[in-house]
Amino acid sequence: MALAFVMISCDYGQEKRVIDEMKSLIPVKQIEETVGVYDIIAKVESKTLDKVKETINTQIQKMDNVRSTLTLFVN
Repeated sequence: MALAFVMISCDYGQEKRVIDEMKSLIPVKQIEETVGVYDIIAKVESKTLDKVKETINTQIQKMDNVRSTLTLFVN
């Protein structure tokens, strides 16, 4: 099982919109709104590391109102 935590910085006031959109992504197992440099932290989990990377690179990072991400991969 591959696991990553993704910290997401959004456009001001768009956190709820990004969270709602992320809820439809199957590899996203948990999403929490935070306060500070990053607005959201998401737990992304799948059977393969490639699927986790694909979800982050082609879905999360390309969402409207997502400005930047920082990903922590967990072994």
